[in-house]
Amino acid sequence: MAILLIIQFLRALIMGGLWLAINPGGNILIFQLLNGISFIVCGSILLLLFKPSLNDLSLNLDDVKKRPVSYILWAE
Repeated sequence: MAILLIIQFLRALIMGGLWLAINPGGNILIFQLLNGISFIVCGSILLLLFKPSLNDLSLNLDDVKKRPVSYILWAE
């Protein structure tokens, strides 16, 4: 739980830094853009620091069942 608090604090610091650098005032569009950028920056930092494997990220393509494209397009 503590690591999640640290990650959120890191993201808040990045967001605060971007907010001070750009100083958008009450513009909600710029706020949303800065919020998205802060998530991307924080996620990139975490990926570079921890270097998770594809298995850790649940992206192991060896475990995926091969299905035809028609099944994917018209699956219900």
